[in-house]
Amino acid sequence: MNNEINPNRQDNNSLTGCLTIYNINITEMNIFSNNNNCEDAINLLNVTGSLNQVEITNSYFDALDIDFSTLEIDFINIRILEMTV
Repeated sequence: MNNEINPNRQDNNSLTGCLTIYNINITEMNIFSNNNNCEDAINLLNVTGSLNQVEITNSYFDALDIDFSTLEIDFINIRILEMTV
């Protein structure tokens, strides 16, 4: 894991996720994230639909942030295996 933390913790568009999904309808999506140091590993904003699986390993800050969304999620697994500062 990269231990360098960006002090701003957001990009030029004020997005905070390593992966940001915005204003979309999704169907049976799988999302995987591993070893990140963004403010949110996965950020879902105004998203509707369904997720089969969300797996996040070693997120330095928030693993999953869901705002203003309506989702059905079948399986979520969030694991912290190693943290070194």
